[in-house]
Amino acid sequence: MAVYAGVILFFLLIRGASRKNTNINDDQPFGNIGFPSWVVWLVLAALMTSAATFIINPGFISASYGISGVISFGNVLPIAAFISLIVFH
Repeated sequence: MAVYAGVILFFLLIRGASRKNTNINDDQPFGNIGFPSWVVWLVLAALMTSAATFIINPGFISASYGISGVISFGNVLPIAAFISLIVFH
């Protein structure tokens, strides 16, 4: 793990030392503002369809609230996902 962290840190320092940005907006951690909308949609869809959405969350909900919680989660999640894709587009 230490070797992996060292390699990542090495490349980070090389890249950071080789880039000379004069504008803080050019070096944002999430990229620049020039992303097309379809890229944003794909990223949001990938984040929302992770394993946690379909495995961990229903497990927590069923353990806490039973089958009624799982049914309500199954009804609310698609609606919330659709709304978030529209809002964050």
